[in-house]
Amino acid sequence: MRWIWNEAEADAKNVSDDVVDIMTEKIQTLQLGAQDVLKTASCIGARFEKSIVVSLMSEAFSNETTDKHLNRLVKQGLIIKMIRRDADESYKFSHDRIQQAAYSLVPKSEKEALHLRIGRILENKISDGAPTSLIFNAVDQLNRGAESIADRAEQVELAVLNARAAEEAYKACAFTPSKKYA
Repeated sequence: MRWIWNEAEADAKNVSDDVVDIMTEKIQTLQLGAQDVLKTASCIGARFEKSIVVSLMSEAFSNETTDKHLNRLVKQGLIIKMIRRDADESYKFSHDRIQQAAYSLVPKSEKEALHLRIGRILENKISDGAPTSLIFNAVDQLNRGAESIADRAEQVELAVLNARAAEEAYKACAFTPSKKYA
């Protein structure tokens, strides 16, 4: 078998070499609701719980509508439903470039407030026996939205959470992250 192509025609197709650009274009062809769900999920991280997405989308969609969009995104191959017996339904992006492309579509003016909302949801899940990963995720999200925190008491609470995260990272001999939270 021998490949034959027209080089001038191939050059004229204007195909990007950047995977993120290609994925961004694909995401923009989705229904607007599915795009919104995917962009919101991208702010949570590579893996995300359905309940958090539902909570964040509750002003725009019913739980059932958000669920339909998540199922569509699974069928499109953009996210993968994780099988977990002990917890909330969760998903992950099928590739980090898909998450990056979706995140690039979130307007800069909305990112900070969205991270703050995510951080607050995660913070409410923290209990005495909470896994350190939950503490780190909550603090990371809250820190990304910290500029939007006007309430002094909430700023102090975030400082206390950062100190707790620094201590947990230090105990795990993760000195660079510990320094980041301190």
